[in-house]
Amino acid sequence: MNEKIRDPISKNALLIIGAVLMVLVTVYNIFLVPRGEILIDRASSASGEESLDTKSSEISETVAEIGVNVNTADCEELEKIPGVGRVLAENIIKYREEIGTFKDYDDLLNVPGIGDKKLENIKKYIIFSD
Repeated sequence: MNEKIRDPISKNALLIIGAVLMVLVTVYNIFLVPRGEILIDRASSASGEESLDTKSSEISETVAEIGVNVNTADCEELEKIPGVGRVLAENIIKYREEIGTFKDYDDLLNVPGIGDKKLENIKKYIIFSD
């Protein structure tokens, strides 16, 4: 079963098909955007800020499933809650350090920057424990 390809056209055709497949795979790998890639938003890059497009809906779903413990989370963890930025995260931590742990959602209304509407939007991402 060790037959050689005698027709030069067939041998060349196989070489060309192989080369084309290699090129296609290479092109596919080059232009395939990896998941979680950091993209810079043009509008915010003008002001020096970077925007992360890391599938925010997937992050939101994960945060919603697990929840963020507002009594133990650091600033970075709190910022994973959609609608919570650096200032609000710092306000939550400051309140927690000065007043004590949060017992329920109503306690969060005492944090500067959290009103009824904001609380309604972030409720599903928050858990309480000591």
